[in-house]
Amino acid sequence: MPVLRMEDILEKLPLILESDHFIVRFALRNPQEGRGEKRGGVRNQRLLLAYLDALERLYATMTEGPWKRYPPNTGGQGKTLVFVFDTSEFLRSADCPFTSVDHKGIPFIGLPYQNNEPIIHGELQRAAVEAIHEATHVFNFRERPLLDPQTGIWDPAVKLWVWFDDAMAVFMETLVLSGCPEHLRFIMEWSDRPDMPLDGFYSRYQSSMFVRYLGRRMGLEFINRVWTESKRDEIPIQALDRLLRQENLEFSSSNPEIRDIFASGYCMDSYFLIDPRSPGFAPEVYERFRERAISESFLLGAGKTAETEGCLDHLACQYYRLYVMNSVKAIQVQLETKALGGDTPLKAEIATVTDEMQRGKVRPLKRTTFPGQDDTVQLSTVLNETNLEDIDHLVLVVSNCGVRAVQEKPGIEHDDQQEYKIVVAAY
Repeated sequence: MPVLRMEDILEKLPLILESDHFIVRFALRNPQEGRGEKRGGVRNQRLLLAYLDALERLYATMTEGPWKRYPPNTGGQGKTLVFVFDTSEFLRSADCPFTSVDHKGIPFIGLPYQNNEPIIHGELQRAAVEAIHEATHVFNFRERPLLDPQTGIWDPAVKLWVWFDDAMAVFMETLVLSGCPEHLRFIMEWSDRPDMPLDGFYSRYQSSMFVRYLGRRMGLEFINRVWTESKRDEIPIQALDRLLRQENLEFSSSNPEIRDIFASGYCMDSYFLIDPRSPGFAPEVYERFRERAISESFLLGAGKTAETEGCLDHLACQYYRLYVMNSVKAIQVQLETKALGGDTPLKAEIATVTDEMQRGKVRPLKRTTFPGQDDTVQLSTVLNETNLEDIDHLVLVVSNCGVRAVQEKPGIEHDDQQEYKIVVAAY
């Protein structure tokens, strides 16, 4: 079945419902008069009113403090067009919401005419979330157009903004509909795959947890500044780094002496989901999925040594859990990896964890060198003052602070596929 043009779809959407800032085009499944749309027609206006209410709530949020965004580009109609129909007729995928642009670059929204939630409350809640998500794109397109008006696909020059756009859209779902659990549908993968790159295309929805973290650490105004103060030739990581440096912070650094936002902050704090002191505090995530996935756990008694190997792509992390028996007086932790020009993008930090999953002291693994082995970097630390009665376990967080993804074209330097070996010895 060929994918229809938007012009063809509009012919099947004769009805209009308007709010202050949006115009909804739709058809009815069972109209009082005329031809019904069995596939693509809404059952009643309840769904449409849920869409409009959510769209206007997002509009009010984005145009007020702290966002204070300019209104979206709307062209001559003065309002954003919203089409409620069988979106699979326009997309080469399932019936799902989307935001696109017309030939003049004016954004419009497509929303499903139905969803398969089993109860009405779930149907309307999901409808509201999807409307908020897509309307966020419309505002972001005002700051940085992401689609080519001629092709309707992501402009290659700005495609690296897509992850931050979707991450913010999911975050806005949680902000506008506080307490709504719909965003959790994306968070299972975040919980299970901490090894996925933050800015990866396939982790863009899960990266809403990073946007949430950034808002906790820096304030909502800072998230907004990434959009409104970024330079035309910047990608999100570059904008984040530049703006954070203005606050005397660093976005990502493998230097063990620097408490960077990504590794020492986001990756470490994301393990402590039920620690109210942590900017990563997310009790609803912990209740549903527990803590983030562990790569490996070790039970250490005095005189025992444990080893493992791992591999990390850029802007990702792994967690290792260490359970220590009462006979242990000291623990030595080492991470060995190949050096890139005498350096490594890897960072490792170990933290004590209480019985209540609260974070205790955090210690970085510092670098040691090997004479005549310039191609090897070792990170290490020794814990010998730990009061084992006060902790449940230790967590070792290994992060890849590199920002360069592997490219299809060979020969280009990148930070992916960083292999390492961990050795833990208990005394």
